[in-house]
Amino acid sequence: MKIACLSLAQLYGEFVLGGSQKVLNDIILGLRKNNIQVRVFSPKENFQSNDFIGDVKIEKILNLSGSFPSPFEIPLYDFQELEITLNKIARWADRIYLHGDGWILREQFLDKPIISGIHD
Repeated sequence: MKIACLSLAQLYGEFVLGGSQKVLNDIILGLRKNNIQVRVFSPKENFQSNDFIGDVKIEKILNLSGSFPSPFEIPLYDFQELEITLNKIARWADRIYLHGDGWILREQFLDKPIISGIHD
């Protein structure tokens, strides 16, 4: 099974900023412990860093320019890039985990089961 975890908030690997991110870390580590393929996606940053949760690299590729908890302050011309990225993620994954479920572009995931963060 392949699960894509998408976070609206910035993630910094083992450096956890709050309870919500601890939940996400625990979920990812638990999935990996059970040999489930996991990819983690978070918003782009202005600087390049290689952060991991266990052995899972955080892919900072989501074009979300606002700051959490309202990251969808995205210029309309950037929506297409975000949609293309989400389509690629959906093609890879069997299931989608939306951490901080405020996603407005859900149609990219219609054929995939969506799991929402239990803290939401």
